[in-house]
Amino acid sequence: MEREIKISVRHLRLFAIVSGTVAFAFWVWAIVNTITGGPDLGVISFLAVMLSGAGLLRLAATIPERLRDDKTNVCTSRCVVASHILVALNYAAGAFLILSPYVENNIGITIYCIVFAMVWVPSAGLGWWLLKQHRRTSAEETTNTDDQESDQVILKIPINTGP
Repeated sequence: MEREIKISVRHLRLFAIVSGTVAFAFWVWAIVNTITGGPDLGVISFLAVMLSGAGLLRLAATIPERLRDDKTNVCTSRCVVASHILVALNYAAGAFLILSPYVENNIGITIYCIVFAMVWVPSAGLGWWLLKQHRRTSAEETTNTDDQESDQVILKIPINTGP
């Protein structure tokens, strides 16, 4: 059984905007932390997410030529994944440092770091998946029946419905 899934450029734009907006909020917080309390690597990692999101928005704005260009798409995918993983590693490092014997143990901050490390990893996977679907369309036939929906592609993905 095959199920048609519509993946549109709007999904890529939405992903870029949401992740970039969230990153911006935490980036500002990281700057404040750095100014008031010491270095916060979130200044770098959240900036990386904002830059990769900006690259994704630029890529999505040039549909269909650049989005289907495999080199550009793979490079963007890697940047998106790397930036989101960098944030997750930053949170994991924070949790590790807080649990070390050299730092005053704060269970609330530790839980915060662990939870957000686990949030950014699936976010990286989602970005990779969205861009992978568009890479796949360059090798598959795309179906566009309406000029107004030229930013949509229909993928036929096999779905197992049971034994």
